[in-house]
Amino acid sequence: MSMLPSEASLLAAGRRSPILKKLWHSKRAERGLLSYERVGWMDEEQSNVLDRLEIRPSGLQGPLILCLDTSASMSGVREKVAKALVLECVRGAKRQQRQCYLIAFSGREEVRELELSSDSGHMEPLLEFLAGSFEGGTDLNEPIKRSIELLKGEGERSEWRNADVLIVTDSEVPPLERDLKKEIEDLCVEEGVEVHGLIVGPRRTPNFKEIVGTNLHVFDDWRVFNENDDY
Repeated sequence: MSMLPSEASLLAAGRRSPILKKLWHSKRAERGLLSYERVGWMDEEQSNVLDRLEIRPSGLQGPLILCLDTSASMSGVREKVAKALVLECVRGAKRQQRQCYLIAFSGREEVRELELSSDSGHMEPLLEFLAGSFEGGTDLNEPIKRSIELLKGEGERSEWRNADVLIVTDSEVPPLERDLKKEIEDLCVEEGVEVHGLIVGPRRTPNFKEIVGTNLHVFDDWRVFNENDDY
């Protein structure tokens, strides 16, 4: 078995970024590294080689809205894991030619946003974005509100109407405002929007489960960290 170049480059980049290094070790521990194995060859008809670059639609895979919790309860290992997971989501979206919109949040009005197209050249602003943190309280209302604005976009923003939402947090969040909760639920039912939650940390709070329902994912492979790491 051989590791794909994309995974090797991730490991090499880990020399400069601890987040990338821990992401690589996490994928290795979960046997999630992309690899290939040559088991034989067969003759096939010659493929049709185009004389121009052709971009084909990605089917039902729409854009991705990523909401990243950078509150005080996320500081330390949790935040490093969350940012590594978000980075991996962006890398996966790029391979699928999906656009990404990042929303980092903490307390009320503590929000930063970054829009990424599906083409290359966004790694530097992405890493700069992930380097920041608020370390305040936790308010999920503002990122949900901004996600809804994107999902209802018109004109030049209409491309985000087909997006899905992923919230990366330790789930220690207060209840969502009633109007926002109903609005996001209506979008899920009427427009087929999916809201997923990715938890980093030991708690599974009812407030967060009410928002994401059964689309709840948990990062629990802490073997890639030292035993004395406090998460």
